[in-house]
Amino acid sequence: MRLIVIGRNPQEANIVLNSQYVSNYHAEIILLDNGDMFLVDKSTNGTFLNGLRLSPGKEVAIKRGDNIMFADVPLNWNLIDPIRLPKDVKVIKGIGSHYMNSINVQGNNVSRFHATIRQMSDNKWYICDHSKNGTTVNNVRIPKDRYTRIKKGDEIACAGVPIQNPIPSGDFSLKWVAVVAVVACLTAVAFLIPKPWSAEKIARTYSPSVAWMVTFYHFEVSCPGLEVLLEDDEYREFRLIYDQNDKENKIAPFRQFGSMASQGTAFFIGDDGHIVTNRHVARPWEYTDAQYSYSFDNFIEEAEVLFRTYLFNRYSSAAITAHIGQLKIKGVLDGTFIIPHGSEFDEHNRINCREIAVGSKEEDLAIFKVKNNLLPNVASVPFDMISTKELSSGNKIYTAGFPNGVSLQYLKEAPLQIYFSDGMVSTTQPIYKFGVTATSDHGASGSPVFDKYGRLVGIINSGYERTQGYNYAIKAEYLVKLINSANITK
Repeated sequence: MRLIVIGRNPQEANIVLNSQYVSNYHAEIILLDNGDMFLVDKSTNGTFLNGLRLSPGKEVAIKRGDNIMFADVPLNWNLIDPIRLPKDVKVIKGIGSHYMNSINVQGNNVSRFHATIRQMSDNKWYICDHSKNGTTVNNVRIPKDRYTRIKKGDEIACAGVPIQNPIPSGDFSLKWVAVVAVVACLTAVAFLIPKPWSAEKIARTYSPSVAWMVTFYHFEVSCPGLEVLLEDDEYREFRLIYDQNDKENKIAPFRQFGSMASQGTAFFIGDDGHIVTNRHVARPWEYTDAQYSYSFDNFIEEAEVLFRTYLFNRYSSAAITAHIGQLKIKGVLDGTFIIPHGSEFDEHNRINCREIAVGSKEEDLAIFKVKNNLLPNVASVPFDMISTKELSSGNKIYTAGFPNGVSLQYLKEAPLQIYFSDGMVSTTQPIYKFGVTATSDHGASGSPVFDKYGRLVGIINSGYERTQGYNYAIKAEYLVKLINSANITK
């Protein structure tokens, strides 16, 4: 993980630009160890990505070759060396005060991207310092930008703040327990006699794979023929506000921190940082909320009607009428993050993620990927525990998620906790779904559904409000279809 500063001040900037319009500390490029890159504007005169000005302070994903302008100076991509990890790296963890790091360390002198730890294929561990205030091993400051060997028991500190040694203890007895468990599983498979899991085992195994997910978004307007008229209109980007008094939605100007929000549940699959949720959690503007609106198929349609009304009231009807049919409104994603089960509910545990695949609206599934796939204390559902076997009414099932979001949590007293519930398959008639009697509510969308053998059989996506026992889950076969179409292999 590396931070590149762009600006006019050679004392601060890694890339120095000689222009009177470029700020001393103009922008940052964050390079993650997995190859992802993000651009952050810090300037007065703006940073532009493919012709669009960035919102100050907001991290925006970029890719090599993008047209990036710092005020009036273009980025020379030859100055940005790509991160190429050696093939023999097994584990890599970033350390620092920035939330994207695997190991988050807070302190007045701790850099945002302070150091990097690697485990190599020979199981040896190394640490590399990138900071201004230094990293010490056993109270000795290590050289900057050079990997230093560390061993189990070494004391590590970043700018004087101790961090836990990342090398596992390697308990000998646990290895034997693992061997016995593997032998037992192989024996059961050999005789084709699957043994049901207890509810406690399912909860213990899969609770660490579940996370609370939040999506921020707003609307963007285009209308050919009226673009000049709308150029300075504060409502060209807007959000909806539900008015409790009038029982209807109204539009409000979009500000950097004024996004609309949608929340749900998500869970990890495989071993490469992939997360599953519903499409309607990932792209909420494609749907509507039945408790607020009964007249529209989705929020886009409702937003169009509201914005047309605004145009007629704000401008002359003669100018509007000729072009109103060309009005286009689209949902714009402002960001998605998760907080895993068992984590403290604060901004330091927010993990940003990006969408990489979605199913159809009927299949209602989406797959995300965290921007750093090496997360501590997080489990996942293995691919070989996803079952496409046809279910029958009466089959026992279990589900885990966040019904009612975090409104039921005691966040000041305890870490974020999933709600674990059991029930049975109530119906198998719908094409994409099956019915379940397990408790659910708003916020539980995206929750995994397991059978009595601990296999993932579905993903909660809908239900009847204020009535428990009438809920639905997308069949796991459509998740397998989406995994294959996205070429996800681990």
